[in-house]
Amino acid sequence: MPEFSPSLLKSAEVIMKSNSSLKGLKYMQSGAKRWLDTVVTFSTLPAVLPAIGLFGLLVLRQDGHYPFFKITEINPYTGKQTTILKIRSMTTNAPLEEEDFIGDSGSYAQAKRLKHDPRVTPLGHKLRRYSLDELPQLWQIFHDRSSSLVGPRYFRSGDINSISLEKDQPYAEWVERYKNGQILFGLTGLAQILGRALLSISDRLWLDLYYLDRMSFIADLKIVGLTTTAILSAKGSK
Repeated sequence: MPEFSPSLLKSAEVIMKSNSSLKGLKYMQSGAKRWLDTVVTFSTLPAVLPAIGLFGLLVLRQDGHYPFFKITEINPYTGKQTTILKIRSMTTNAPLEEEDFIGDSGSYAQAKRLKHDPRVTPLGHKLRRYSLDELPQLWQIFHDRSSSLVGPRYFRSGDINSISLEKDQPYAEWVERYKNGQILFGLTGLAQILGRALLSISDRLWLDLYYLDRMSFIADLKIVGLTTTAILSAKGSK
């Protein structure tokens, strides 16, 4: 049983409760999860695509640089490729500045807890507050199917290497699932509706593991619906 707070566990239990016989890895490998991704993303595209264009123009006007940020990573253990496309919310040299913030902290969890990241632009703060920078991922999920609407949040390969160095149990188990190809990254998930950036890295990984063991069609529907409420409240946004 995951070792997070009783209140967090209770909330996760309510959300993940389902009488479906198609759960966990069986559900992920079935056509039901992909069908849900396709239907939901396709239905949002008429509104999402114009919004992506508008916000992209605002970012371009802000500093004159390319308004999108794309990451493509390959799982070295399975060969699976994941592509993440976002509206750029940071300065163009943000990746080069990352080492200044990671420094010699010696802990992935500490290094990634920046509450006031100076690399985020003024417009970027507004986009992130309501997760508008992530709208292009709806197109990406529909288009290339390398990720899902619901699942563990995306980690870059360098971050995963850092996570694997942590000694706490959830880190090791999460990495093992990743190595076995049991993780399909998602746009939203339990962590996004139960705290977002307010959660510790450990709690986030525990929630990922809890979801992976119990994911189902009904649970995914609940999470998609609750995500809208969480975004509008902006609780836990960075």
